[in-house]
Amino acid sequence: MPLPFYSYAQYRAERRAPDLTGYTAEREQVCRIIEAVRRRGDAAVREFTERFDGARVADLRVSEAEFSAAAKQVKPALREAIRRAGANIERFHRRQAVSSWWDAEGGRL
Repeated sequence: MPLPFYSYAQYRAERRAPDLTGYTAEREQVCRIIEAVRRRGDAAVREFTERFDGARVADLRVSEAEFSAAAKQVKPALREAIRRAGANIERFHRRQAVSSWWDAEGGRL
């Protein structure tokens, strides 16, 4: 089955952002939360976690034991896919890295 070809204009027309004009109260609330976290950091995160999730969290850091327990729950095939994706991303970006600050045409930085 061949993949469909889209022009950029078709893509943009089909991927229009949803109309969020009716969500002004929600947007304002989100902005207040973001500002609170910027100002108060972890204390605000703890407050909102308790308020929205009903969980009281003393430490926001994830321990090595928690990481290990979570990793054991991930199926080996998924773990391998994630590892491979990370390697592919790294390889892709290494090829984009500037190997020299000298421009071949004029020796400029």
